[in-house]
Amino acid sequence: MALELFAENTVPLVRSADQEKLSAAREGNQIGLILDSEATNGLLGALAIRLAAGGHGAPPHIHRHSGELFHVVSGQAELLCGEKIHTLSEGDTAFVPPNTVHAFAAAPDSPAHLFTVLAPGTQRFDYFRLLDRIARGEAAPDQLVAAQERYDNHFVESPVWAGHRGEAAQRELRAPGPARARL
Repeated sequence: MALELFAENTVPLVRSADQEKLSAAREGNQIGLILDSEATNGLLGALAIRLAAGGHGAPPHIHRHSGELFHVVSGQAELLCGEKIHTLSEGDTAFVPPNTVHAFAAAPDSPAHLFTVLAPGTQRFDYFRLLDRIARGEAAPDQLVAAQERYDNHFVESPVWAGHRGEAAQRELRAPGPARARL
């Protein structure tokens, strides 16, 4: 089972087979929930992300309070960091500081298996569960827009990413009134 709560005097250990796996969020992709922030006493949150060849990961967004580390376990991934797109290969690691626009996807001709760490941690497992429910049609996209502050995941536009990956990489969500976000 993925760890969501901190337990005194224990080592947070999650075996691969025990990860909660969500797969409806994107075509052929899978998110493994490993450690949520409270499982590490607020220090970090960790995910395992598998993307099909060319599969979209996350659209452009920022985290105001946390930085995010990306490590490519296998395959190749594209990472938007600010105004630059980097191609990361197996074994490569990149860190995106807080308040930096970023997005990621598998390279067009390669699947990607990523390990990501958000530090300091923010309780985000419910964010990914919400994404999964939206993809299955069980929740409305405006719920995600309304939850941006709670999950420190603020959607933004990136002409660089849209020009490189196309508009499919920046699906628009509209909330009632002026609030907008991309998913």
